[in-house]
Amino acid sequence: MGNFKRSEIMKKSVLFFMLLFPLAGVPAEETPSDKEQEFRKTLALLESDQFKITATYAYSSGGRSIPLAGNEGTLTVRDSVAEGFFPFFGRAYRLPMGEEGGIRFDGKMEKKQITVKEKRKNSSVRYKFRVKGLNDVYDISIEAFGGDYCTVYIQSNNRSTISYQGKVEPLPEPEERERGRVFFNQIFFLTLLPEKMCVPREGCVPLLTKPV
Repeated sequence: MGNFKRSEIMKKSVLFFMLLFPLAGVPAEETPSDKEQEFRKTLALLESDQFKITATYAYSSGGRSIPLAGNEGTLTVRDSVAEGFFPFFGRAYRLPMGEEGGIRFDGKMEKKQITVKEKRKNSSVRYKFRVKGLNDVYDISIEAFGGDYCTVYIQSNNRSTISYQGKVEPLPEPEERERGRVFFNQIFFLTLLPEKMCVPREGCVPLLTKPV
């Protein structure tokens, strides 16, 4: 009789642990809604045509990774105009004098196209357009999967293909840009003032007081 009771207790204990451990052993996964929310935010930003990309790495056609610290590439899209500068590393087929420094453009986007690939885990968006530089034409493709990071691919007539990795973010609000402009103008004006102003028969007085 005692053996029977012990056997029943052991069976119930084994059943209890079998039900418990599968629940405890499953790792907590990032909910699909979090990834979807990040992707939707990035998609809305690109579709707004109001964003800026700062590139921190370049990848030449040979696959070489080049950090761009202190020489970052930039791409600004405002409505239908794209303005950018990217340092270039690779083969140049023909370049006019004065254009050896990098890729520059500032003009109206042509053939703009936004393509969205919906997937269960990794949705992506590709933002493509063509823009004319001074003596070249650039086909630019931006690929993003959600979050801040993206990849920029640039093809042109005079240079080999190159890509860049960086962060995409919204343009500053007009009020922030205006505050920055006013602050810069104030600082620039103060640097032009003399340290003293002299008036005939009254001597010189300091214009800028320094903290003690």
